Amino acid sequence: MKFRFSGALLRFVNHRKEISVEGRTVGAALKELVAMHPELKPILFDTQGMVRRTFHLFLNGNPISAEDLNREVGTNDHVDVTMAIAGG
Repeated sequence: MKFRFSGALLRFVNHRKEISVEGRTVGAALKELVAMHPELKPILFDTQGMVRRTFHLFLNGNPISAEDLNREVGTNDHVDVTMAIAGG
């Protein structure tokens, strides 16, 4: 499966917009991703190992939550990782 990045997150993944990883589930793929890019781990995850609420994950264009991390994925799936933008 692939992770796709943009904006400020690119600096934590060597400015790669797309990264392919192995993993049967979204969660397993996330673990593989941070193993490849350890500098991303403290940015993306909180101290309890949960994805920080400042980030949104989209599996094949559909938003996913912490409960969806056990969802199985295949080689053609992609997860977009975006930062939440505050404003008013």
